[in-house]
Amino acid sequence: MNTELFASSDHFEAVTVGETVIINVYLPTDYRDDCSEMKFALACKELAKCMNKTSSSHLQRDFNCDISKSESSHSALLLILIPNGNALVPKAGDFTHIYPTGSVSNLDHVLVSSSIFSSSLTVDVLR
Repeated sequence: MNTELFASSDHFEAVTVGETVIINVYLPTDYRDDCSEMKFALACKELAKCMNKTSSSHLQRDFNCDISKSESSHSALLLILIPNGNALVPKAGDFTHIYPTGSVSNLDHVLVSSSIFSSSLTVDVLR
């Protein structure tokens, strides 16, 4: 199967594998200040531009926000900018990271376009 670079930025790498674009993201951290808000907004805009170029995409990794809840400004912004027709793949666990203090977070996600989504898809969380 043919693989090639589709798009790239400081916050994601996208490659085509056959007809599907696989996008690995690492979005900016939310430090609850204007600078991190602007960096996150710009990264989301770049990501949306990339995703709008394809109808078959698989988006994964560290979103640095919990998109299963739209309580934070980062989650709300990301959900607004991601093109319609993308589904959040359910995870086998409630969280994706355990901090040394014992607290947990849910910042890693997988989104797929409806053209490749199957209701039987789940993501196993390795800890």
